[in-house]
Amino acid sequence: MTPKFILKIVFTLLGFNIFLALIDPVFSFLPTATTWTKLLSLSHWGITHGFIWQLITYPLLYSPGQPVDFLFLLSIGLNLFFFARIASIIYYAKSKKQLIILIIGATLAAGIAATISQNILINGYFYGFTPILHALFIASAFLYPRASTILLFNLQIKIKNIIAVILVASLITDLSNSLYTIFYANITSILFGYFFALLSWKSHSPYISLMGFETSLLKLTDQLRSLFKKKDSSLSSYARKARRYDFKTGDLILEDEDFVNACLSKISENGYKSLTFFQKIKLRRVSRRIKKEQRD
Repeated sequence: MTPKFILKIVFTLLGFNIFLALIDPVFSFLPTATTWTKLLSLSHWGITHGFIWQLITYPLLYSPGQPVDFLFLLSIGLNLFFFARIASIIYYAKSKKQLIILIIGATLAAGIAATISQNILINGYFYGFTPILHALFIASAFLYPRASTILLFNLQIKIKNIIAVILVASLITDLSNSLYTIFYANITSILFGYFFALLSWKSHSPYISLMGFETSLLKLTDQLRSLFKKKDSSLSSYARKARRYDFKTGDLILEDEDFVNACLSKISENGYKSLTFFQKIKLRRVSRRIKKEQRD
């Protein structure tokens, strides 16, 4: 079952593009007017004129200027169908928040890549939610690496192979048609979806050839995270607590004093350098606050 959140996105995109296609002839009689394509699609002209919102609005447009006919409805319908199916998989397997971050991140990453490409190569208009689809495709491959489906003639094919073929074919098509801006946007969204799933979900992709690279990268990120973690368990438990005050007396609740005592105990055993960078900052801040409370 498709979540209501995703259905709202699908019907909003469908209705918005049909509405634009219907009113587009009105703008054709107004040559001096600023069209929806200029306002919402991504372009070097728009960014240089301060239309920063284009970095996130370009997916709203599917095919500006195309009339509402059978081919238009079939094309946008298929794309929205795939979007709804894949987004639903990620929604249920992970969370709504993870899905939103993935969509927004892929949109911005592809938008930045397209902007750079437009600045270097050809100035034009970039639009469509294909980059989002690419990011969703590659991210979904992380969720069910062994999943397979039955195609014609009872041929069983793994989902990971279908995803790889779709993405590679899309990129080859972009290059063969000299659509370099679209190519850079799509490959950037694929990379974003890949690294987002790898680092955020901490899971390997189904592609064995990448296993060594992914293992090394995950180990590196764990090492970097450990540098910022608080090693002392008592201080770690303190860090998760909120600072609270007694509203009746105005006195600071003893959690800050416990933190200071734990720091002093650690300093007496291992020296001041044993405190982490964040513990030192918090110790100075809490000490100043306690002294101020005592003076008052």
